[in-house]
Amino acid sequence: MKKNNVLWLLSGILLIVLSVYSFILSVLSTNFWGTLSGAFFVLGIIFLLEAFSKERRYAQNLKLSKSENEISEILENFMKEKGFIQKNYKGKKVWQKGGGFWTYKKCLRLDINQLPIIHLEA
Repeated sequence: MKKNNVLWLLSGILLIVLSVYSFILSVLSTNFWGTLSGAFFVLGIIFLLEAFSKERRYAQNLKLSKSENEISEILENFMKEKGFIQKNYKGKKVWQKGGGFWTYKKCLRLDINQLPIIHLEA
């Protein structure tokens, strides 16, 4: 398990323990602790789900028999047809669709410097 996932896991467990503690306090005193109990429990579950989520990036090496110009032209036509816009991200050219606020951001990067092997990340 990655270090980042361990932090999510520990945070989730801590929040669930806090929810149980808050629930016990709500039984003993006021309803204020009951409200916190529910909030801690929901956050704990969200953190646990994040800890066990899979990697969200797809990476693949492809072997193609076309030239660099042909591949660039095919990719550019296809991506524009699908509504993607070419942008620079950390010094690399990527194709992006969606801004990440109202719609989920989709990105695709193609590295065609080492023909005939092409590296694709999405």
